[in-house]
Amino acid sequence: MKEKPILFSTDMVRAILDGRKTVTRRMIKNADPFIRDNGLHDSDTLAKCPYSVGDTLWVRETWCYADGDMGQCVHAAGLSQDDFVSLFPSKTTTLEIKWKPSIHMKREHARLFLCVTDVRAERLQDITEEDAVAEGVIEVQGARERWGFPMYQGVAKGNICQINKTAVEAFSNLCDSIYAKRGMGWNANPWVWRVKFEKI
Repeated sequence: MKEKPILFSTDMVRAILDGRKTVTRRMIKNADPFIRDNGLHDSDTLAKCPYSVGDTLWVRETWCYADGDMGQCVHAAGLSQDDFVSLFPSKTTTLEIKWKPSIHMKREHARLFLCVTDVRAERLQDITEEDAVAEGVIEVQGARERWGFPMYQGVAKGNICQINKTAVEAFSNLCDSIYAKRGMGWNANPWVWRVKFEKI
């Protein structure tokens, strides 16, 4: 069991903080072999998941230092208007804040820790309706009352994706908004690591 960093977008950090996200899928690059012993194997490659059950993951997220205080770390996800006013007295809007990319966040500034409870390899399209919800897609408020069934949306880069009849469809659109340009969207159906976690 080890402690390791993991990157999440601001939207996904919000979903974790809200308790909506308990699963993440990470693309397995250059891998289309068969599966054995929780590893991916072909004649030349053995791809092992970077995360194991019991590992503690510290979340790298978008951040910056507060005005005039190089020691106080501020996280983009969950920044309230009251916090903004007190932490950034020289700014008039959050658009003026120079956020630092999550990749540059240090361990000492982490506020969110996750314990890995399950890891497995699967195809992206193998996701279930339950797991799509656990990935953080949002159920549209009032849909059940209005239409008699739930509707779902994903959130990417602060933008709400289109409304879908199933959580899987919402997740597929979310994936495409992030990965399609890289050739790893929903239709490519790549191998992924499904990593389930609990917030510590």
